[in-house]
Amino acid sequence: MAIVTESTPVSPNRPISERGHRDHDIPNSSIVTPAEDMRTMMLHSVSWGAVFAGAAFALVSQVILNMIGLGIGLSTVDPAGNGTPTAGSLSTGAGIWFVVSGILASAAGGYLAHLIHRAVASGAFRVAGARDRASVSTRVEQDCLVGV
Repeated sequence: MAIVTESTPVSPNRPISERGHRDHDIPNSSIVTPAEDMRTMMLHSVSWGAVFAGAAFALVSQVILNMIGLGIGLSTVDPAGNGTPTAGSLSTGAGIWFVVSGILASAAGGYLAHLIHRAVASGAFRVAGARDRASVSTRVEQDCLVGV
């Protein structure tokens, strides 16, 4: 730990004040680069509610699409007949369907998250506050008084 003396400058061309090294008049300096600061601002501009809603929608969509694929795959199996596909072709089709349904579900979840974020950012989901309710009730009272 450095010892602060009268000759130790706190900032360039500025001597230590009477309060010592805890001079509150010195502007705060930061070693944060502008790129790190921009990442922090972008992190706070993310609508996390929209992200979680999109992720939940993607998971539910994935389950639904997999159930549809399971139903289609099992409908091709005929236990009594000879037209049943081989295990290799059935598993290949199931794998392809799993990948395609995952991509579709992720795209749908991302699109929903985008729509929710855009609606929240534009103020479409703004909750009316007490001031808004007060102005509405004042207008109603004024309209009633004018009609008298």
